Parts: sequence; structure tokens; C-alpha cells
Amino acid sequence: MSTPPAPKRRRVDSVGIHKPFVSPLKRNPSTAGPPNQATTTPKPVTRAAPQAPATPYTPLRSSNLKTSTPLSHHSPEILAAQTQVRALEAQIRDLRSQNGILTQALDITTVTPTSSHQQPRLLRLEEKWRKASQQAAEEVFCDFAEKIRDNGGYTAFLKQQSRPKSFFGDEREEVDETNEEDWRDEEGDCLTERGKRQRRCEIEDRAKKHEEEEVEEEEELTLGSMLQVLNIPPDVIGWDTKTQAWK
Repeated sequence: MSTPPAPKRRRVDSVGIHKPFVSPLKRNPSTAGPPNQATTTPKPVTRAAPQAPATPYTPLRSSNLKTSTPLSHHSPEILAAQTQVRALEAQIRDLRSQNGILTQALDITTVTPTSSHQQPRLLRLEEKWRKASQQAAEEVFCDFAEKIRDNGGYTAFLKQQSRPKSFFGDEREEVDETNEEDWRDEEGDCLTERGKRQRRCEIEDRAKKHEEEEVEEEEELTLGSMLQVLNIPPDVIGWDTKTQAWK
């Protein structure tokens, strides 16, 4: 085998020197590093902190940090003006309240176009209240008349109402002891305690006998008499005392 000439050999050698050898087998990149690389300790990488955007600095106002100035530091003119403003505000509230009352009264007294009889609203409310009162009075009268009937009638009820009661609730009539003639004997001497008791019993017996002999007509209990007992004016709810009926 003949050897190539010297110039050609030098070209082949130079190409092999400049071109590194690459193995056809795959190598693990984690285990195998690049050739001719010295093992050096990695240096810590220091990253620069991101710079904040340049914004103008606005200092806090002194008015936000300080408390409100007391009224004593104000001038007398400002204090007087504030007092007048408060007085005017109170007067405005009163006028608004009065205006609301007058508006409501005007709304009640004026004729509403939707009413059937074209009557003012106040008159319609009055009629409605009167009818409700009459219905309530008739319902109360039924119970009232039944209780009066069970207690002896209306006449006995009037006597019981007109009879004065003593402090301890004794319903017996007190005997008048101021009349000295009733508390003396035939000779004009004052009666003893025993004689006074006998004379008191005689006076009570005479009064009871007088009540039994007295004939009185039984008064009729009507709805008007019930209203009188309850201190309710008959005209207020529309009761006619002459005809004994509703108006």
C-alpha cells in the first residue's frame, strides 16, 4: 500500500485536529458534561430588585392629621351666624309640620270626585263612625239589660245607685241621731244605750214599712237610659230621646 504524498497528509491531519470526535452513542446530559470543562463551583447569582415606578411623593396634609378646631376659636360673628342658622332650621321644621297638617285637613274637607254622593270626606267619616257606634251600643245594650233584669230591675238599680254607701260597704241606711227628740223618753230624759238600740230598730222598721207600702211604677230600661248611665251623650251617636230611636 502506497502512502499519500506529504501535502495531502497534512490536510487530513489538520481537518482531524480541528473537528472534535462525536460518539454515536447517546450520553446522559446530567452525568456527562462537555469535554475539556473544568469542574467549578457555581457562583450565586444576585438579581437586582425591580425598581418601583417613579411616582411623585405627596405628603399628608396637615388638615387630615389635626382635629377639628373648637368653636371657641371662631370669631363671635361666626358663632352668631351658626346660632341663627340653627334657629332657622328649627323654624323650617315646624313650618313643614304645620304645612303637612293643613294639607291633610284640606284633603279631608275637600270634595272627592270619586265619592258617590259628592260629600266631603270628613262628613263621610263622621257618618261611618256614627253607624259603628250605634251597632256597638246595640250589642252592649243586650248584655246590660240582661244584667239589670237579673239584679231586680231598672228601678232597683236606680235606687241602689242613688243610695249612699257607708265607708265599710254597709248598705243599710244610717239612722239620723242628730234629732234629740227621737232619742228621749216620754219624760224627756236621754235614752240609755239599750233604749237607743230599741229606738233605732223602731225607726228602721217604720222606714221599711213605708217602702213596702209605697207603690212605684217600674221604669222601662231603654237604650237611652243605658247611655245616660254610661255618661254618653245620646246626640253624639245619633239617639233621639223623644222618639226613642236612631235618627
